[in-house]
Amino acid sequence: MWAHILTVGLLFTVFLMAGSKRIGALIRVFRFQSLLLAFLTALFAWRSGERELWAITVMILVIKVWLIPVHLEKITAEMRSGENMGLVLNPPMSVIIVTVFGWLIFGFSDSVIGGMSGDARLNFSISFLAIFTGFFLMVFRLKALAQIIGLLVMENGVFMLVSSISGGMPFIVEIAVFFDLFVLVVVAGIFVYRIKGLFTHIDVSRLTRLKG
Repeated sequence: MWAHILTVGLLFTVFLMAGSKRIGALIRVFRFQSLLLAFLTALFAWRSGERELWAITVMILVIKVWLIPVHLEKITAEMRSGENMGLVLNPPMSVIIVTVFGWLIFGFSDSVIGGMSGDARLNFSISFLAIFTGFFLMVFRLKALAQIIGLLVMENGVFMLVSSISGGMPFIVEIAVFFDLFVLVVVAGIFVYRIKGLFTHIDVSRLTRLKG
């Protein structure tokens, strides 16, 4: 029962992200999504008795629930970029697109992984929808911070996808991925600072106007 509740919660966060207009709200939803993912991993660890899953749970809590959101909130506050994300599509249209894609994924999941249990198919569908939503944020949101969060959401989806198909990635791979993610966010934060300092904004669409 708890696994279903957490999985439905993860699905809910996907639609919240698609409908968010402010970067601050997007960061909070990402933190909540990562917290649900940590609880789900802890539940799998409790059921399987694997110590590696407990270690991964701790890493999710430390890196994705605490360090990365705090770092992004600091950047948002210092750059005063929390007003909007530079929307290419408005929130209602974004939610509709994500909903349609989610309906297609749920519809075709039976033919793709028909031999798996209902829980595995549900996890597969939601994880694939999370990957699509992260990609959607990277393409249809103009602010660099929103695109960074989109990449992080894609990683959350990949983590769920691999876990639902193969039972999880090797422990050493998980450590490397989490470390790379944290370094990526730090470096991306520095990059955003540089954009802001040079061009007084972080709207990456304006970079296309530069002439070499």
